[in-house]
Amino acid sequence: MIEIDRLMMEEVGISLFQMMENAGLQLANVARDMFLGGNVVGKRVAVLAGTGVNAGGAIVAARSLVNWGATCDIGLSRAESDLSNVPQAQFDILKKISQINLIEPLALSSNYDLILDGLIGYSLKGCASGDGRRVHCRC
Repeated sequence: MIEIDRLMMEEVGISLFQMMENAGLQLANVARDMFLGGNVVGKRVAVLAGTGVNAGGAIVAARSLVNWGATCDIGLSRAESDLSNVPQAQFDILKKISQINLIEPLALSSNYDLILDGLIGYSLKGCASGDGRRVHCRC
């Protein structure tokens, strides 16, 4: 996937921001159609986000779900200032268009209809560690 991203950006000319928009929209479509019965109105979704590109896609998905009528709570694994550039831009857009509720990723409840994982992406090396491991493994 790293090589595909590189090819798309360097040889095709599609920006990371564009790829993130497309990935996030498709994630929202899959969430709606496969996991939320085709209608998100009134549904509660938790979106967990790390600091990298995968976080940005999850944040874009949250924006789409909110626009379609869901309530999305965002759980950042670290401080907002730790987001890399493009995910930070996506988070800024989300904050401008929606009232967001920040949650602690490790304090998830069963009150959600769906939890989207934007914590761990394809650049993970080895096993998950820190909060990412604790969320995924419930250790």
